[in-house]
Amino acid sequence: MNRTLNEKARSMRLNAAEKKYVEFEGIGKQKEASVEISKSGDDSTDSGSSGDNSRNDYEDEETIPPSP
Repeated sequence: MNRTLNEKARSMRLNAAEKKYVEFEGIGKQKEASVEISKSGDDSTDSGSSGDNSRNDYEDEETIPPSP
């Protein structure tokens, strides 16, 4: 039974991983990068699936005033 659960967890992790191709400036070659996406719904641990989204999230966090 544990083996089946481990296999399911492994396949879920593989399905959750997205492959992104990043082109480095000045090099002109693409390098494969694997990005794992958190399905927990906890934004504090989510690094973002793309650079644009994570940058926007970071800017939004900067503009929120601290709660009293």
